[in-house]
Amino acid sequence: MQSDLGDCFSEIKKHLMQETKVCFIGTPCQVYGLKSYLRKEYDNLVTVDLVCHGTPSPKLWKKYLDEQKDKYHSEIDDIVEKINYIGLEDAKDFIEKMRAASFLPHTNIDNYPTVKQKLLERGLL
Repeated sequence: MQSDLGDCFSEIKKHLMQETKVCFIGTPCQVYGLKSYLRKEYDNLVTVDLVCHGTPSPKLWKKYLDEQKDKYHSEIDDIVEKINYIGLEDAKDFIEKMRAASFLPHTNIDNYPTVKQKLLERGLL
């Protein structure tokens, strides 16, 4: 479902300006939106694009949920929709480990030359 990032971009920028390491995980459109908002590269920002085949509108999502309720004759108790922000200031080495582990072991890093270059520059490959 399309997510509401609220003030996520401004919060990220605030942390970047304070030189806090930030990892933003989102769809390619959200990552592009963040980078457009920031208007410059930050060494303390890591972005991870999730594979996206399109996200349904809130109206389509509601229709799907209504169909599931009818199909199973039951109410839906809870749905976890998003995590907008995770503070990493208390886990300084976490972000470095995450950068190195961002790709599954079977991923061919050569298919991602810009990511490979960034990881090489930072000594993570």
